[in-house]
Amino acid sequence: MALALIQCAYGIQVTASGGINDDSGTVSMNLDILKSTSVSSQMAISGATVTPYAAAIGPVAKFEQTHSVKDASGKSASVYVKVLNAPNGLTYSSKVLPKEGSVTTQTQVSAEQWLTVPKASTIKCTATASYGTTRSASVGLEEYKGTVAGDYVTLKGYYGRALTTGTSVLSSQTATSGAANSIKIYGSAKESSGTYKADTPLKGISSGKATFSGLSETASAGTTTQVVQKEHVHGTFTSTSTLKPTTGTAQTKTRTSNYGTEYDINMKAAKGSLPAGTVGYYVKTGTTASKIQGAVNAAQSGDTINAAAGKYVENVKIDKSLIIKGAGSTKTIVDGNMKGSVFTIGMNNPNAYVTLSDLGITAGSGTPVGPRTYNINGGGVYNKGRTTIKNCRIFSNSAYDGGGIYNDGTATISSSIISGNKAVIGGGISNSGTATISGSTISGNEAGGISNTGTIKITSSTITGNSAGANGGGVFNSGTASIAGSTISGNKACYGGGIYNTGPEGKLTVTGSTISENSCDAYGGGVDNWAGGEVTITGSIISGNSAGIYGGGIYNSGSLIINSGSYIFANIADLEASGVAKGGGIYREEGMSILVFKDQYGNIITNPNVINSIVYDNHLQSNTGPLSNIE
Repeated sequence: MALALIQCAYGIQVTASGGINDDSGTVSMNLDILKSTSVSSQMAISGATVTPYAAAIGPVAKFEQTHSVKDASGKSASVYVKVLNAPNGLTYSSKVLPKEGSVTTQTQVSAEQWLTVPKASTIKCTATASYGTTRSASVGLEEYKGTVAGDYVTLKGYYGRALTTGTSVLSSQTATSGAANSIKIYGSAKESSGTYKADTPLKGISSGKATFSGLSETASAGTTTQVVQKEHVHGTFTSTSTLKPTTGTAQTKTRTSNYGTEYDINMKAAKGSLPAGTVGYYVKTGTTASKIQGAVNAAQSGDTINAAAGKYVENVKIDKSLIIKGAGSTKTIVDGNMKGSVFTIGMNNPNAYVTLSDLGITAGSGTPVGPRTYNINGGGVYNKGRTTIKNCRIFSNSAYDGGGIYNDGTATISSSIISGNKAVIGGGISNSGTATISGSTISGNEAGGISNTGTIKITSSTITGNSAGANGGGVFNSGTASIAGSTISGNKACYGGGIYNTGPEGKLTVTGSTISENSCDAYGGGVDNWAGGEVTITGSIISGNSAGIYGGGIYNSGSLIINSGSYIFANIADLEASGVAKGGGIYREEGMSILVFKDQYGNIITNPNVINSIVYDNHLQSNTGPLSNIE
């Protein structure tokens, strides 16, 4: 092993060599230093493994490094760096395994490097891995300053790696951030099927700086052959992923900066699929990218639109698969200005998959549907596509049908608040398609919390404080509905304060839920099962509800099955108000209803007041009035 430090007028050259058996390895590091420079250079050597670390404090005119290893079977890995005119110095380190130079046949060989440069005029970094002539992969980053006096480039937290096992070669690069007038980020992989590339050149706006952050790029060939590139950028770009097969026509996917100056870029060229590229757009009030609709128009299916905190007064129409993400439901507000639905989704493309998240959606007035002038649906959201709504607040919208949301497609609603909306049908949500609601609150809506004529599943949600002039203060159902682990409370209606289920199509199951403190003017304070509807209640509590005439807890003129573990108590039918009140707990329409109680084994219970105390302590008129459990 030999170590030499050679100092010339304005530079330092560090050279080391070492070997084990017949292997040999060398590494050299050249620093061209300007006058008045303080340089700290370290080199750790263990056997034939050489790991240099350099920290230059002060001006560096030129810093150039190549570190590589190649074994006898043709596996090779190398990293390269070149920095010009770094006035404030730099830090650099590298690692090569098993060591630099030529080595005997290895299971794998690798080379790595780390670099941070506060300022420079030019920076170039590459990492390359190969196995003979059959497989290769490389990545690279280049930064160049502009022509303005005093301009410079920066690079923070760069890491490049090259590794090969023979069956697979891999090169990758990451970086915390970088800035320059001109930036090139590129990668390629090559094997017998062809060449795969992802290239993104960036330019600054008006000769200013382009910036990137969160760079992550990998290129591999062999076991997995692909190039994947991701980064967050400011500036202009034309990014291309390419597949050039050994025979046949090259295929490309190109994305460009076409709305605003801030983007997420995600490019991919992979074996067995077409080249792909998605873009994340950033919308902010007061900028050149100030409208969500503008980003929707510029975007392609699969893209994401990020809307910063602020108020966006617009009515957004979406007919492609997109993610619209705000900064929070109280921070990013989309205001329809009472000029239509705030969001209209899938009107011309029912296969559009759209996600709305972390948004406040308000002041929508609905979309006209069909020839009837009064049929204006979906104040906040009108959906005919396939829509996911999560962490949203949909409030103070109005329409004829579906004040907050009208769904005629497929809707998944989670962790959201739908409140203070108005309609004639379905004040909060009106569903005629397929809807799933979880972990959400539907409250304070007029014309009921939820109206369902399609298929709906409600879990772990709260439906409270809603009102309806007719049927179903909390839920109206004439389709197929299941409610589990939810609370329906404090709702009001003429019929069915908590739930109104009507046949013959109405089929409702309630499991592990609480229906309490709801009220109605006539029938079914908690639940009104009407006209041959089917209701099954399991493991649920129906308590504290009141009806003006019949069925404080439940009014039934259809099929009603109550399974073991359900409790119906402290409900009231108001004899004083009507003079004919019946069924403080349950009222069953004579000659029309089917009322069945079952235990945990599915056996019919003939005396529910005794077995499991399933119906008890319900009243007419008041808690001190006569008992009226089941009539």
